[in-house]
Amino acid sequence: MQAQADLLQAPVDVYPSPHATALGAAALARLAVTPSLAVADAVPAWAPATTYEPRWPAERAEEFMTRWRRGVRAAIDTGRDA
Repeated sequence: MQAQADLLQAPVDVYPSPHATALGAAALARLAVTPSLAVADAVPAWAPATTYEPRWPAERAEEFMTRWRRGVRAAIDTGRDA
């Protein structure tokens, strides 16, 4: 989670239940069944168990993401040659 906060340069809230993925899927299903329902009505109020704040400076995150994108492009280009 810390890495996500650093790379996004935004706080990352951690849901207090280990069932967050299933609960999120259920909320999305509820929204699909009732499109007029507001997101706030499909997702009950909650408070984060913890919040990860970015520690990296923005420049470091941007540098990391630039290198990562370069690596992804190289991998995709290599895959095309195969």
